[in-house]
Amino acid sequence: MAVTEATREVVLEKVATFEQARNKALELFGEHGGKTLSNYGRLHAGKDKIVGRMSSNKKKRWRLDYDPEKGPHVQVEDFTKGKGLPASNIVIPFEGSEETVKALLKHLNK
Repeated sequence: MAVTEATREVVLEKVATFEQARNKALELFGEHGGKTLSNYGRLHAGKDKIVGRMSSNKKKRWRLDYDPEKGPHVQVEDFTKGKGLPASNIVIPFEGSEETVKALLKHLNK
């Protein structure tokens, strides 16, 4: 596990598949107060597409993402204790490429 100081991001060990990363994300996402909403991407291949889910109060969210340094990953953010330093930001990398993420986005947006 690595922590990036600038963002307080915690990067977990890489798992084999998106499904494993998503399941870990759902475990970390935990209780969310009921119904979830679609989480729409803001950048790159995920722009304006469903990339994950968020709690109805928008304080917890997970998303499928790609970064050239981290590769394909699922990111879990928790703002229930506030934004900035109190926030939780966890990255779960998985095997694949940017093309893997694009294929998964097509599946998430059927």
